[in-house]
Amino acid sequence: MPMQYLEIVSADVEAVVALYERLLGLVFAAPDPDLGQARVAERPDGSLIGVRAPLADFEGPIERVYLAVDDIEAAVRAAQEAGF
Repeated sequence: MPMQYLEIVSADVEAVVALYERLLGLVFAAPDPDLGQARVAERPDGSLIGVRAPLADFEGPIERVYLAVDDIEAAVRAAQEAGF
């Protein structure tokens, strides 16, 4: 399953963006209000990386990986069978 979107939540969005730009040569767009003000960059393989600040006081730093699947029902069954 290929990664479709990597979401990074950080209190210091600009530092994370600068790191990924420097390390991977990515170019991040301006904050997108439809994505919680995430700054998004497209990788050469077409996958996306979004970096945003927490949306609520209880949300801490985290990374979430969104995978592309051909059959969502089969993917859910496989995840459940694996104990997730």
